[in-house]
Amino acid sequence: MSIRCESIVGTVSASAANAAGTFTTLRPIVGEVIQIRNHGTSFGSTADYTLTRQNDGGTVLSALDYVGPWTNSPSPLLNNGTALAGTATSGVGIPCCSHLVLTIGSAVASAVGTLSVYYRT
Repeated sequence: MSIRCESIVGTVSASAANAAGTFTTLRPIVGEVIQIRNHGTSFGSTADYTLTRQNDGGTVLSALDYVGPWTNSPSPLLNNGTALAGTATSGVGIPCCSHLVLTIGSAVASAVGTLSVYYRT
């Protein structure tokens, strides 16, 4: 097993506040997404981030009102049979075999940023 990194670089822009943007990874991610990092104050002061698999629309990350820098280690939930109840698994990433699509809603009119996606193959 090895750990690889794919960066998503982009600019969200608009003439007024609440800029938005959608970006797709250059290469497909094949493995388990184990960590997502926003270095510095990427994409403005506070932003909403949604990272989904392109092939099936499955959510890898849904983060509202995040302020950079931040690190998130997503993990799947284990369903215990009770509706809306589950336990996050530890040390297990989100399975992926697809390009990832990042959708950002930002609180500023225009911002540039980089999001790094670390995955285990």
